[in-house]
Amino acid sequence: MVRLIIPVVKVNERCTWLFERLQLPMIVVRLQDFISKITYEFNSNLDAVTAAGGLHKYLNYDGVIILSLIMRDDIIANFSPDKYAAGVNALCPDLYTTIDCETYEKEYEKSEIQIERCLTQTKILIELCPEHIPLGHIKGCNFTQIKNHCEQLKSLGIRDFLFHTGDFSRHGNTNMINAARGYAEIIRQEARTLILYGLGAPSRFLEFSFADAYVTFTHFVAATHRLKFSSRRTSPSHEHYTKLTLNNFLELSERLRNANHQTKLTKGGLCIWEAVHAVADHRTHQAVA
Repeated sequence: MVRLIIPVVKVNERCTWLFERLQLPMIVVRLQDFISKITYEFNSNLDAVTAAGGLHKYLNYDGVIILSLIMRDDIIANFSPDKYAAGVNALCPDLYTTIDCETYEKEYEKSEIQIERCLTQTKILIELCPEHIPLGHIKGCNFTQIKNHCEQLKSLGIRDFLFHTGDFSRHGNTNMINAARGYAEIIRQEARTLILYGLGAPSRFLEFSFADAYVTFTHFVAATHRLKFSSRRTSPSHEHYTKLTLNNFLELSERLRNANHQTKLTKGGLCIWEAVHAVADHRTHQAVA
């Protein structure tokens, strides 16, 4: 059963720092926010966080920080394990997701090549970041690829996984959403912890209730469009987007609680946001296994 919603935090958008007002055990920060859209080099955000001594000190936050390496395809094409490692080691997160790649439905051969490429790069990245713990980002465009990617990452000592559902649910296509659910169920069988990234629609909470956590940025995106979530509907609002961001996240959290009341209590995975501190002193890749 889903235990919590994890918000994405942007270091240059203070209104996304919900941990300053709420007790949040875990947040996600995106490496993409530290990269120039033009040159693909690190921007001044990285300099500021590095000067502070890492994300925990910069944000003044002592919970668990996941650094997401999920990126746009053009950035992925211009990045290397060395550059990923430079970002991870400078930002000092508790966990980082393994390297992303392009996989699209029905493009089986291309997806297979891409998964092999990101696995090769992930192995190098793990060696370059011995002080940080990887969280397996599962990729694939069919059941075989999803299961194989799980097994390959498990062979590296990774037992806690993340799956990006946002690309499947973005256009509301029922077949794509069903595919995402099927893939997530396969990962659930292999994972000790399953985190679903990009699942911000309350209407989908029950369908994916077998996960352990959802990562969302929906509350902020809606707020920037001056949309307010309520128990009954989403409606336009003239409130400042800082206030709307907090309201929308609280509403999503309440909707999750309501969904949990409708869900049978099932055996879930490890509470990674609790466990990561207990194993932090070991600083090995198998620390959360």
